[in-house]
Amino acid sequence: MSAWGYKPFENDDSLDWLYGVMKPIKKVLKQKPDKADNIKEYGPQRMAIELIIILKSECRYDEDILKYALIWLDFMATDKEFLECWGDKKGILLDIKRQKNAIKEMAKELAKLKNK
Repeated sequence: MSAWGYKPFENDDSLDWLYGVMKPIKKVLKQKPDKADNIKEYGPQRMAIELIIILKSECRYDEDILKYALIWLDFMATDKEFLECWGDKKGILLDIKRQKNAIKEMAKELAKLKNK
């Protein structure tokens, strides 16, 4: 049997399915941020980062995806055109900070697991 527990993430079939879900998330975040891109709202990147936060119990094991998320969040926080297009620069910066803090916490958890 490919299960080691009764919870949703405690069997190979579920984790294989999750891997399929994570592939497009990782693909979006692996793209290099570029101000020349016409991605003014960063919708896919912000949604991918939010999904990582929601799925944190499993995503925290993927160091690359956390690194890519932080790169995107840093990029968005410095893109004046993006920040101004919402008419609420303070609000979007606070939300970016919230996401960044959540990703950093996940990275800390991963570091602790690696050091055990």
